[in-house]
Amino acid sequence: MTAKNPSYLVQSNLISWEQKKHFWLFDIFPLILGLFVMAFLFWTGVYFQDLFVFIFMWVLSCLGIEVGFHRYFSHRSFKANQWVETFLFITGCFSAQGPPMAWSSNHVHHHAHADQAGDTHSPHHPKHKSKWANFWHAHLLWKYQYPFANPYRYAKWMMSCSYYKNLSRYYYAWIFLGLILPMAIQGLWMGTWEGACRGLLLISSLDNRH
Repeated sequence: MTAKNPSYLVQSNLISWEQKKHFWLFDIFPLILGLFVMAFLFWTGVYFQDLFVFIFMWVLSCLGIEVGFHRYFSHRSFKANQWVETFLFITGCFSAQGPPMAWSSNHVHHHAHADQAGDTHSPHHPKHKSKWANFWHAHLLWKYQYPFANPYRYAKWMMSCSYYKNLSRYYYAWIFLGLILPMAIQGLWMGTWEGACRGLLLISSLDNRH
């Protein structure tokens, strides 16, 4: 069966709308906000707390994406108890790259069709003639709208688990937690609302940062 088989890929108006909304909220808006943050830091300077909270949240997000979404949920490279699964599930969502069912499905589908027809983020896109267009498509623009890898094919073990499905319902809440956590840490540490705002601003400008 090929990548074009509808049992492997799912397309609908609702999915397209969610993809576009997600792209603008968690790819483009943080990119624009990041430019503002660079000017803000140039004007106010960088505090030790800024660096600490940034590195702390970066480590949490990296663990969630690289260890959780990639090695555990996609490739099932190791075994973990439910506490570790839940930690990796939630911290992976901090990066706003989609819930693990969707992330893993797309990743496994990518491995099955790497740089072939159906690979959603291949740098060899048939509609793009220039290398730069292919570069931007592979790294960012593919997220705007793409054939959705069917989780019931590529992440069946998660889709059959009610616990994972329930956690996924709170995907946007986990993203919100990833914004509130650095805000609370830096605000309490510095003891000011400025500290809280710096923690929120720095992290919100870096969503989807891997």
